[in-house]
Amino acid sequence: MRKSFLLLLCVLFCGIGMLRSQTTKDAGLWASYTFEAKYKKKWKFSISPEVRFNNNINHFNRAMIDLGAEYKPYKTYFVEVSYRSSLRSQDDWRDVRERFQFGMGFRQEWNGFTFTYQPRYQIALQQIGNDGDADFETILRNKLSVKYDISKKTNVSTSFETFNNTEQGQNFNLENWRWKADLSHDLNKRNEISIGYMIQKSIYDSPQEMDFIVLVGYTNNINLSKKKAKEPKPEIVPPAGE
Repeated sequence: MRKSFLLLLCVLFCGIGMLRSQTTKDAGLWASYTFEAKYKKKWKFSISPEVRFNNNINHFNRAMIDLGAEYKPYKTYFVEVSYRSSLRSQDDWRDVRERFQFGMGFRQEWNGFTFTYQPRYQIALQQIGNDGDADFETILRNKLSVKYDISKKTNVSTSFETFNNTEQGQNFNLENWRWKADLSHDLNKRNEISIGYMIQKSIYDSPQEMDFIVLVGYTNNINLSKKKAKEPKPEIVPPAGE
């Protein structure tokens, strides 16, 4: 418990430090459901629909769905690809966005902690201009996260992610950053719930915009690798007369 308390203190101080800036502010809510299927410990496939609200959670902003796959050839290394399609509602108009994302990750466990670093390259397949929406731009994302297992069923985590624009003429400019803290709990072997809080700052906008977002999620997972039942050994019957 002492380690989890120290981790939460670090998360709190990091969040407070990030708030010291002259920006416009907004509150939001992101709610997601994730279905995961694991295969032979190395493969993981997922489908994840999500809805987002902004303007102090009074306006429906976006609906989307993610399709993803992850392959883990080694215990500490994995590669991943994903596709996202999204419908955004903005005042009296709607637009469809699409993106493709691929990357790799390095994960190390130590004494109840899990450290993960994920560089990912994101390609915008369909967008209308450059409106500072880092989720749907051609961009390089770098994410560092730390998770701590409070118990076998409950864990806390925090992460920090940066977004650098890789489009021509952008000079690898930093456009956005995100800090996030989560609390997750396993209801059973197949179901998990999570609640979190995220702060993100868009450096592209003028004035710069900072969002404070509540995160809620539900995950359902299955294992496609069913263990084969052991066949009973044939009973040896001694020949008659013995």
